[in-house]
Amino acid sequence: MIYFKIPAIPSILAGILSGVVSGVFLQHSELDFPEIYKQILNAASKGNSIKSQSPLTDALLSRGGMASMLPTVWLIFSAMFFAGAMEGAGLIQEITKGILKYANTDRSLLTGTIFTSISANLISSDQYLSILVPGKMFKKSYEEHGLDPKNLSRALEDSGTMTSALVPWNTCGSFMAAALGVPVVVFLPYAILNLCSPIISLVCAWTGWTIRKKRIGT
Repeated sequence: MIYFKIPAIPSILAGILSGVVSGVFLQHSELDFPEIYKQILNAASKGNSIKSQSPLTDALLSRGGMASMLPTVWLIFSAMFFAGAMEGAGLIQEITKGILKYANTDRSLLTGTIFTSISANLISSDQYLSILVPGKMFKKSYEEHGLDPKNLSRALEDSGTMTSALVPWNTCGSFMAAALGVPVVVFLPYAILNLCSPIISLVCAWTGWTIRKKRIGT
């Protein structure tokens, strides 16, 4: 699938179908169709339980199916509802406007973008809002300062995208914790890239390194 560059959703669907087919022919060949169909639905919804002589194998292959993901799905929906209410009420925009009052230089503008995006991750509980809302609010200021839009994009990615997985109540953090089976606070010290990206972005902002000005006529 990777070699042929097939998109993620068709690849996952192909994996599910291949698992169903192999399970039917290798494990339930003696069952009739209604019973096989029932077993497939039970495995997909409630998961599968393996009992072998290896506890590690049992823990790896025994999963809870779609039902085990429902708490994470509910948390993601709740975070999205909360984020939508925050944006609809204009609360995030007001916070951003307050920061813009002090963004008089290129360094302060980039620094404000980084901290605003991280704060949006903490407040709105959604990665996309931490990118879209500050991006819209700071876009005009970057143009006024003559900064290349790439600077805004990089600041948002280094702060909003990279720190979203480090917030336990964020949609990304909750998904990572559920998928890995490890709480965010446990894997957080080992997320070196996520922790270093905002710091490196701040260093670039304050030293002017890799900060590009917008070309005349573009």
